[in-house]
Amino acid sequence: METLIALLALIILFEIPTCFGMGLIFKKMNLDFKKGIVPFYNKIILIKKYNLPQYHLLLNFIPIINIYTNFYIYKELGKKYNKNLTDVLELTFLPFIFNIFLGLEIKQETNENVENFFDNQKKIYEEDEEKKSEIKDEYNWFPKQKIKSNTVYKASRNSLNARVNINVQKNDEIIDTKNNIKKQNENLISCPNCNAKVPKDSEICFICGTKLK
Repeated sequence: METLIALLALIILFEIPTCFGMGLIFKKMNLDFKKGIVPFYNKIILIKKYNLPQYHLLLNFIPIINIYTNFYIYKELGKKYNKNLTDVLELTFLPFIFNIFLGLEIKQETNENVENFFDNQKKIYEEDEEKKSEIKDEYNWFPKQKIKSNTVYKASRNSLNARVNINVQKNDEIIDTKNNIKKQNENLISCPNCNAKVPKDSEICFICGTKLK
């Protein structure tokens, strides 16, 4: 019985600095300090925050096995605060020491940092769009008209070619029509009475009836 009490006291002794250090980490992350010092519950919050698989919620309550869950939680914290694998292992196996160190070491997160992050993302996006625009502006097919897309350029060029082909076709048709009219005129004579155009082989004018032969 005395051994069990001593073991329980030892666990509590180690758990107090562990939870206090986690509370400091929560505070620096703009989370509730009081939630951070609650055993098991603080890990549940971090499991959900980092979108870890749901089975970690169960493993969190199983002694010794919960080290597996702790490792993944501290691994995510390590990514956030630039910690290497050694630091993660120290936090996993000696949290009653290194939780406090981490809580004191990391800087307080502020809304300004969040705003700066979004400002940086917006700047990167705008610069990327500007580069894309510069690349598109290289496509010019007419001295006074800029085409900002290769697709639009090709479509405009094809449209222009189509219009040219249509005009050429129309010109050919006009030329053919003129040639046909010229040929027809060569086979016609004028009536001496009414000047109507009639075929050369006609014996009388179909307009006024005058005899031609």
